Amino acid sequence: AQDQQRWLTALMDGIERYAAQRGLGTAFMRIEKQTSEHAVLRERGYLETAALPTTALVIEWQDIDGYVAHLRRSSSNAAQTVRSERTRARKQGVTIRPVPADETNVMALYRLAHSHYIHKNGAEPAYTPDFFLRLAAALGEDLLIFEAQRNGSRTAMIGLVRSGELAWAAWLGFESNDRPDDFTY
Repeated sequence: AQDQQRWLTALMDGIERYAAQRGLGTAFMRIEKQTSEHAVLRERGYLETAALPTTALVIEWQDIDGYVAHLRRSSSNAAQTVRSERTRARKQGVTIRPVPADETNVMALYRLAHSHYIHKNGAEPAYTPDFFLRLAAALGEDLLIFEAQRNGSRTAMIGLVRSGELAWAAWLGFESNDRPDDFTY
């Protein structure tokens, strides 16, 4: 047990050093509780989630031009791809806009997010329509909802929970039928 603890500690030192040198974060998935691995992660201050964890995206830009400039620093191809896909989306009639977190939009977000979750995970999500309605009532303006439309028809939605300048993209859903490659994601 002592050898295992020493090796796990050395392994974690190496992983964290590697990540820090490259400006990366670290996350570990599906670590069983009551194991040496779990104990080492807890001692180092790693947090746990009830479900699979999400990642954080530090946004360093204010608009699409800033995003393209950010991409260009690491890949000129990625920057060009974004420009091309945005142009194609515009030509296909795609628009993205905020919508009020009223009952109609909250339920539309629920339906799309629910369907998308089942499609991606093969299981029912832990949330219910009632949860979305209560969340909207409790959060007010801190529940942000955006929709994508193609030629006037809703194709996708995203729900974000805002706290000050931070927002957590908690629910995402795409219309599963008649979805061309229109850069909605």
